[in-house]
Amino acid sequence: MVRLAKVRRNFPDLFFAHLDQPNHHIWIQPVARLLCFRGRYSPIHLVNQHRPCQLSALSQHSDVKIRPAREGDIPDLLEMIRELAEFEKLSHQVSATELDYREHLFGQDPAAEALIAEAGGKPVGYALFFRTFSTFLGRPGLWLEDLYVKPGYRKNGIGKQFLLRGAEMARSRHAGRYEWCVLDWNQNAIEFYQKAGGNILEEWRIVRMEENDIKLLSENRDSGNC
Repeated sequence: MVRLAKVRRNFPDLFFAHLDQPNHHIWIQPVARLLCFRGRYSPIHLVNQHRPCQLSALSQHSDVKIRPAREGDIPDLLEMIRELAEFEKLSHQVSATELDYREHLFGQDPAAEALIAEAGGKPVGYALFFRTFSTFLGRPGLWLEDLYVKPGYRKNGIGKQFLLRGAEMARSRHAGRYEWCVLDWNQNAIEFYQKAGGNILEEWRIVRMEENDIKLLSENRDSGNC
């Protein structure tokens, strides 16, 4: 699981709902409104279990397909990311450009990967993942960073299919953990994740340092203030 040195940049929120103060001058901020989730036991358990929510249920939109993102999807992907930020009232934090995504999703050393939900030939949702590592297990893991479905396509099983595809990815890569976070007020998403086999890690808190905080900390390493 994340430690202080393993800070995550953004955190996912499942759109199934109808869906800190700084520490001295180095500004290490605990994010109190996010709950950590871990696929219960293992990604294999999440894929194989049989529960009433049935992750494999077919969407009412029969023409929906989920596929790996392509470089040509970047404009649509960035548009959906901005929609996600607007819902969370965080639009002012979005500074990413198409060039950023071209480099970090499709460049020589990709930092993340994405899936696109497509209906009628147009993107209607996305999920974004990146690799983690557990020192306790000595194995890689998979982190679900974002999961978003456009309003007109929600409650039709698309989010469930995204979650299942992530579990399948984790299983095929022999990941020891499949993890994500959820806002603590999003009760619909929390209940969905629990039914899917996720465990809330109540004892863990997310810690974040923004770019300027990182700069301040690195510059103050010899000052004795840490």
